[in-house]
Amino acid sequence: MAAELVGGAVLSAFLQVAFDRLASPDVLDYFKKRRLNEMLVKKLNIMLLSINTVIDDAEEKQFANPNVKAWLDEVKDAVYDAEDVLDVIRYELTKCKQLQEAEIQTTITSKVRDFFGASVSSFDKEIESRMKQVLEILEFLESRKIVLGLKEGNGGVGVGSVRKVPTTSLVDEVGIYGRDDDKEVIVKWLQSEKDQSSNLIHLRYLDLSGTGIKKLPDSTCLLYNLQTLKLANCEHLDELPSDLHKLINLRHLDFRNTELKKIPQKLGKLKNLQVLTSFYVGTCSESNIKQLGELDLHGTLSILELQNVVYPMDALAAKLKDKKHLEELLLKWNDQNNDESQNERDVLEKLQPHQNLKKLSIRYYGGTRFPIWFSDDTLSNVVSLELENCKYCFLLPSLGLLPSLKSLSIKGFEGIVAIGPEFHGNDSTTVSFICLEILKFEEMANWEEWDCKAAFPCLKELHIKNCPKLKDHLPGKLPSLDRLKIKNCQQLVALVPWAPAISTMSLRNCAKVQMEYVPSSSLKSLRFDGPCMDVPLLEKIENTIANTCLERIHIADCPNLEFPLHNSYNFLLRIRIKSSCDSLRTFPLDLFPKLQLLQLISCSKLEMISVSEGHKHDPICLTKMQICDCPKFVSVGGFSAPRLEWCHIARLESLKSLPGCMNILFPSLKQLIIIDCPQLESFPQGGLPSKLRDLSIFDCPKLIASRMEWDLHNHSFLNTLLIVSADVDSFPEPGLLPPTLTSLYLSKCSSLTRLDYKGLFHITSLTELTLKDCPTLQCLPKEGLPTSLSYLEIRGNCPLLKQRCRKLKGEDWGKISHIPCVKIDDDIIT
Repeated sequence: MAAELVGGAVLSAFLQVAFDRLASPDVLDYFKKRRLNEMLVKKLNIMLLSINTVIDDAEEKQFANPNVKAWLDEVKDAVYDAEDVLDVIRYELTKCKQLQEAEIQTTITSKVRDFFGASVSSFDKEIESRMKQVLEILEFLESRKIVLGLKEGNGGVGVGSVRKVPTTSLVDEVGIYGRDDDKEVIVKWLQSEKDQSSNLIHLRYLDLSGTGIKKLPDSTCLLYNLQTLKLANCEHLDELPSDLHKLINLRHLDFRNTELKKIPQKLGKLKNLQVLTSFYVGTCSESNIKQLGELDLHGTLSILELQNVVYPMDALAAKLKDKKHLEELLLKWNDQNNDESQNERDVLEKLQPHQNLKKLSIRYYGGTRFPIWFSDDTLSNVVSLELENCKYCFLLPSLGLLPSLKSLSIKGFEGIVAIGPEFHGNDSTTVSFICLEILKFEEMANWEEWDCKAAFPCLKELHIKNCPKLKDHLPGKLPSLDRLKIKNCQQLVALVPWAPAISTMSLRNCAKVQMEYVPSSSLKSLRFDGPCMDVPLLEKIENTIANTCLERIHIADCPNLEFPLHNSYNFLLRIRIKSSCDSLRTFPLDLFPKLQLLQLISCSKLEMISVSEGHKHDPICLTKMQICDCPKFVSVGGFSAPRLEWCHIARLESLKSLPGCMNILFPSLKQLIIIDCPQLESFPQGGLPSKLRDLSIFDCPKLIASRMEWDLHNHSFLNTLLIVSADVDSFPEPGLLPPTLTSLYLSKCSSLTRLDYKGLFHITSLTELTLKDCPTLQCLPKEGLPTSLSYLEIRGNCPLLKQRCRKLKGEDWGKISHIPCVKIDDDIIT
């Protein structure tokens, strides 16, 4: 659901609200009267308008590109923050009007004054500071448009372009729903007097999750009927009202993922509280862990800062053993070194949970052993157990006989040298871990031995990561194993478990492991990272590649591995070979009819990618191709890849040309990136594919020298051109670039002295121009820049141009003052 809410109607609605409020005379009036920087309002409007132009395109691309999805999420958060600032301004204006009309201020109005600070001036400074922070974030996001390849359209909204989605305030006994709603209620609540907001007395449900609120006003504690208070993901919230214990009807208090590091005192008086997501143990009696004793908690509880428990009997008074409705429990000490090993062991002994617990996590426990209740029936219903960073512990608890355990993670146990039969349950005749499906060992710096006999009949995933001293023994047979991942276990000489159902195998930097069998046809994904010189192991990997139905292969740092090329691979979808397969000179693409992604990196002998003569017309499914750091590579071959959309070639010092008839062979190509190919002289005859949208050229001197032969002016789809490290004194020449170009980026052009207006004026679609590290560029064209330009950025080493483009004072100021957004380094000057 979150993906659908990022853009579209919801984000458009928030943008429309922001536009409306920025256009309000009251907002400008506010800045003028308070003598604040009025340009902040203008800049904020410009940034939102610029981002708005690509919202539609980003909305379409987010499902295929996670980077665009992340960008949209950040835009949403930034727009929310902008709206929050405008909301606060609107509230302050309304409050001032009310204060002028009212003769008597009620209690809540006084508390509102305290909430915003002791003086108007400090409040104004806070508004200005928050506005600047929002602007900085939006400027960064706006600068990412080109990198993400986002294209301008009509935009999500424009001023007056769509009907404003109304926001409502639903305050009744049921509660508040939705972000607009809760903000509307809070603003009205904070600005209203006691007879105007009497309906809040009946409020039972208040959800402020994900808002920018920093603290709750003390008047929150007057909502005596409140039963649910949700503050999750309020990233700036660092304080709760001290009288929160007066909310005697409160049942649900959630403040996960906030800045809170302490909780209000006397929380134990909330006798009706059933859900408390976190409890920070304090040092005084009223924030002592004993406060938990009388609470009948349900669901999930995290008890943090347990190093503050001085007396173990206080932990017993928390009565965790009586909390039968608790299902998930996290017990965490701080991560500082301490000498209280015995005390921490005694504390953990007293924190024994009820037998109904389903998930237990323990972090930074400083004891040398675990308490007795780990070995009795206390954890008989635990499904998930996480033990992390208990670095003084030298013996793992006996866990093998836990009847319900499905997931076990053990991480950061520096004191463990050996794991023996006691871990499995001490009974060699009994199969241990009968229900376990996921087992993880990570960051075990001194672990050397693992005695694992009859065990793990249901194990589906085994992860062993960063255990550099582990030598012997892995489980011999794992009949249910689906995923095996071993990483950075350089001394491991054990046999890879026999796993007939395995689908994913990843062996990284563990080149001493042994394989006595070739996995079955169930294996779909193989990753093997060296360095590896072990011939038998390499042969097993080669046989695995040749004799299974793999869909994904990732090989790295194995120069002696021979990639078998004697049969077709009808199932392979993705291949990545890096610093491996030195014998590979030609990559025969026709052996991989279903291949979608091909990455060949640092293959020292690779010369070409080809298709044999009899297969020239066979369909190729390739959509992405990357070839980098292959010094002998000379040819991509003449094969047809009608689905190829993305091509990245870099540091190919022998490559002289791209395939002929590229426009026919790669008709769907949309993005072409060429980096540091010094011998590449020109684009092929027939030109580039007609659907090419983004072209990036870095450090290709011969290719740049032949730029007038590129024939780009006829490419109606080309939107973005990036040129880096070009030896030119003038750019662009007349007729070089197509009129459809929207973004032009020039960087590290050390010889560039001028921009040619005749090469720019006909680009009627150009909206963005970035100039970076062009130290000899003296000035802008005397005729100015294209009138279509809405964004100009000058960055890095451009001293002459920066001087001439100074606001109001620079000689070129008149040429750029009309551009909606001019950015010099990190400063927006228009």
